[in-house]
Amino acid sequence: AGRLVRVLAKTGQSKRALEEMQELVKTQRQPKMLLLYADLLLKEGKAKEAENVIGDLRTTDPENVEGLMILGKAQAAQKRYDDALNTLKELSTIDPQNALALFETGEVHLATGSILRAELFYKRSLERNPRFALGELGMAKIEKMRKDRSKYLSHLEAAKRLDPANELILNEIEKSKK
Repeated sequence: AGRLVRVLAKTGQSKRALEEMQELVKTQRQPKMLLLYADLLLKEGKAKEAENVIGDLRTTDPENVEGLMILGKAQAAQKRYDDALNTLKELSTIDPQNALALFETGEVHLATGSILRAELFYKRSLERNPRFALGELGMAKIEKMRKDRSKYLSHLEAAKRLDPANELILNEIEKSKK
């Protein structure tokens, strides 16, 4: 059943995937199902609902790294940046090598206009994993804000080389052509 939901989500049928998940989680409340459900909710713009699902998960698995990541993203999507930063800080305490958590922290700082803090966390994500495409994407965003087109395109190209199918990177590449 979980496979069907993943296939539906990957083929762009996210609304149907979400409907299937709603039925599944009524009977199957395992962490993997709850994580998949929360992720689908978040992708459908239902951040508060995703946060509630992760709240349920945290009652039995409070240090679930993937759950904390979704929670931080959900809080940021609701513009609750301080909560998002606290959640991501908690995640980094549990898993200090998590480059994605550092990237997401950079994203929150960027959303609040704290460019230097965002840059610091993007650089830290690349220190943890020099082949981390999203870290390069973050650095591209910083250079774009600084209006350094050459460095912006260089970081963007590095990100694409590292993860050519990443939607966030592909979206930024499209923006760069405008």
